[in-house]
Amino acid sequence: MHGGANMPTKIAISEKILLSLEETAALTSSSVSWWRQAVRGEKPMPGGIRALKIGKCWKISRESLESWIRGGAQQPQDRKRGRPRKAEQQGS
Repeated sequence: MHGGANMPTKIAISEKILLSLEETAALTSSSVSWWRQAVRGEKPMPGGIRALKIGKCWKISRESLESWIRGGAQQPQDRKRGRPRKAEQQGS
């Protein structure tokens, strides 16, 4: 007998809409404790990531997580601090 009404089916992480903190940590190479602190408000939650509390468990929206990851990859990494020099101002 295959897949009876009481048989739970495993769903691949790539198919899930809501991720556990453990799955979120694995996908982002972060620690579970960091994500736990972020959803509790003890650390700043990355912008745009939606978290939902279901019972005692926190779930992270896969769509918002992937959007945040894509957006982070597009931001320039070589920004300079401070005011631009006169030569840089005149060159622009």
